[in-house]
Amino acid sequence: MIDHLGELGIFQLLWEHSNTTSDIEDRTERGGWIIETSQGLQFQSFHETGENLEYSACGIAPPDSFIVPINTVGMIHTHPFFPGEDTTPVCGEDGEEEYEPGLSEDDYWSMITIIEATSNFNFTSYLIDGAGISTMGLMGLASAQSFEPCGYNP
Repeated sequence: MIDHLGELGIFQLLWEHSNTTSDIEDRTERGGWIIETSQGLQFQSFHETGENLEYSACGIAPPDSFIVPINTVGMIHTHPFFPGEDTTPVCGEDGEEEYEPGLSEDDYWSMITIIEATSNFNFTSYLIDGAGISTMGLMGLASAQSFEPCGYNP
């Protein structure tokens, strides 16, 4: 799945839309759904769903109730930071004085909420940051894998 998404240019698109070449105050997380269709995997960005989402450098806040598109098999989102960056100016006490790349515990719990809503126990979550791509499934952070950047240039 990761190779196909890289070939589609999804990683580069999300990375660019996160404004990662801007000052840290101007960056925003971006993301979207990976949907299985009869034509293969498709990507639908979160803002295309019509949901009222709040974007910041430190997260994407969904409304109280959100709809996961039918046939969703995964999710991709960005953390618009590079290893070692101080994220506390934009994330406050939830930030890190030295950003550590990879998926977070909050990412895991968001994924669990989606798995419960869809009953898809094969759901995969992808994260793009300045260090590369991380992925995890139902087993969470214990099963997380990291990949060199592919399909985008941090």
